[in-house]
Amino acid sequence: MAQKASKIVILSLIICSVGFIFFLLSFGTGNWLEPNANDNQGFLSLGLWEACFRNWRYYKDPTQNIYDGCRWMLSADFDAIREWIWPSWMQGVQGIMCMSLVLEISVVIVYVIVMFHMLRQKYVYLTLLVAAGANFISAFFCAVSLIVFHTKALNDLRWIENNEKQNQGWSFFILIPAILCFIISGVTTVMAARRFRRDDSDGPVAIPYRS
Repeated sequence: MAQKASKIVILSLIICSVGFIFFLLSFGTGNWLEPNANDNQGFLSLGLWEACFRNWRYYKDPTQNIYDGCRWMLSADFDAIREWIWPSWMQGVQGIMCMSLVLEISVVIVYVIVMFHMLRQKYVYLTLLVAAGANFISAFFCAVSLIVFHTKALNDLRWIENNEKQNQGWSFFILIPAILCFIISGVTTVMAARRFRRDDSDGPVAIPYRS
């Protein structure tokens, strides 16, 4: 691969990796929704995969259990209230974020394969374009996740006391720089693919042998 194109691929990998770190922090932490300071009445935080409470009881819970601490959404402790704390739109956001996770892992693998010349040159251009497309799709999925969560969380999570006093937390907002990194990485990957194709087409021309 041409040296210039290789440098752009490395740049794409670095930017994508930074975005992936932001993504993982958002994906794996439980602060997508938080109460305002001094306003929580049992609800502490909500993430994609866990909910945290402090001596909280849900009035629709037939068992009237008191929930305290952080639990995974599929924990047996939440069996009685899962339909309220885990609505269908939340499951959709989880699914979209999981698809983004798979896409970004695939993109990082592609960058490594291209950088270490483990791919035949005739496939590099198309492979980089696919990686760029995956970056753009992942950024789109993440943006959709933010929009859906923002529009639905405060309206549908009526089990949260004083839900008008809840705000999106840092786990929600840290996904924004991840989206920007994925978009920038996609653009630089397209640049690398075009540069590679141009350099490859401008390669040395064979001089016919004359006896």
